[in-house]
Amino acid sequence: MLIEFLLAQCSLEPPVGYAGMVIEAAEEFNVDPRLLNTVVVQETRCHHGAIGSQGEIGLVQLHPVVWSNPYNWNWLSTELSWNGLEEARDPYQNLRAGAWLLHTNRVLAGGDLRMSLTMYNGSSKYADDVIRRYEMYWEEPPM
Repeated sequence: MLIEFLLAQCSLEPPVGYAGMVIEAAEEFNVDPRLLNTVVVQETRCHHGAIGSQGEIGLVQLHPVVWSNPYNWNWLSTELSWNGLEEARDPYQNLRAGAWLLHTNRVLAGGDLRMSLTMYNGSSKYADDVIRRYEMYWEEPPM
């Protein structure tokens, strides 16, 4: 049921295995898969080839500051076995990075979901939009 619902949220045809990848990436980093999927829907409507206006890449819209600077690969590679742009473009690795960022931001925000989503995107409006979308789909507040 969860997989079918995750797929139904996407307005574009998702990549093969997309819902399973969301669940696997979320579970690896102890993130609610429904939250990770809501972020993906908010960011790209599940379009794995999306490129943002500032060069953000993929399902979770990884910013170039994250994927382009080899200095950042040190902290990414510790948790993700990260290799830069190639990883940012791979849907599964992109989802893993998004799940890892959501988890890390939540820890840094002392468990505060709204603050962690604000940190993810740099906007409290974005955080409110994700939370509102989550509640619309799941009919409960995100955990």
